[in-house]
Amino acid sequence: MNPVTWGVIFTGVITVETLIYVVFTVGLWKQTKAAAEAARISADAARSSVQTLGNLYRPFLGVAGIYIKGQPPSADAWLIVWTLKNFGTLPATNVDAVFDWKVGVAFGGAVAQPNSAEVFPQGEIETPVLCRINPALKEKIVRGDQIFEVNIKIKYSAQSGSSFTHTAYAQWKHETGVFALLKSQTA
Repeated sequence: MNPVTWGVIFTGVITVETLIYVVFTVGLWKQTKAAAEAARISADAARSSVQTLGNLYRPFLGVAGIYIKGQPPSADAWLIVWTLKNFGTLPATNVDAVFDWKVGVAFGGAVAQPNSAEVFPQGEIETPVLCRINPALKEKIVRGDQIFEVNIKIKYSAQSGSSFTHTAYAQWKHETGVFALLKSQTA
């Protein structure tokens, strides 16, 4: 065989080998890309699990109840007792809460309690607040002509240093004679 024929044969073999190499390289690239995507999905799932675990294992303070203690709604002053509870799985530290009430345009003012307390899981703090309301406004509240509003803001921390704020809004319902918690959220 002449050298040109050998050159054509070797060139053909090199071309075939190059094509096979390209096909295998493209396949390897696709598999690497798929593996990288699977690793990204797995990392996202792990990150989501850690966030979920972090949300499950933390303090979670909220308002467990608000009620008038001992007096009928027509009394000169209402002793309102509100209960703060840790519904979470870890202690809440640096707990500060403010109880603010108003009737129509009359503000009762803010009462700050408890101050820098620690509340353990499933622990409760019951706090009384004495609300003195104008007799004319009190009659309107009892009849349902005026709304008695309560706003509660609770700031607290986890032992990890994370800070949270829980807010709650309630109204006294003249029909039933109890407070109804209408809005509650933690940020």
